[in-house]
Amino acid sequence: MFFHIEERRAWLRTHTHTIVLDRDPEFARFSRETNGRLQRMLRIWLAEPRGARPHLKAYLGTVSCLAGGPPFQELRRLFRLASKAAIEAGEPAGALRRRLAQTLRRYTGQPAGPASHAG
Repeated sequence: MFFHIEERRAWLRTHTHTIVLDRDPEFARFSRETNGRLQRMLRIWLAEPRGARPHLKAYLGTVSCLAGGPPFQELRRLFRLASKAAIEAGEPAGALRRRLAQTLRRYTGQPAGPASHAG
């Protein structure tokens, strides 16, 4: 098992609750506007290798990559879902959480602390 990660970008304007995803045709126009901000998001699945394309087993969630790292609540939810998926797949939950923390560190360059707290 491994983590399949899809990286997406979004343009956000918080005071109007506007979100434009990178797959939207208007994203290029919005991304140039200064009254919002660009944000990276990581969509994470637990997957198994199967030929050229991975077999996605369980969707674990999306975490935002902010300047200070992903928000604690998002990480906590992600690690809790990883534990549940590990048990369902017959893998040790602690080992899977550690691998997830290492994977997130590579993507974000930030410590992924809740791995030891999720359960």
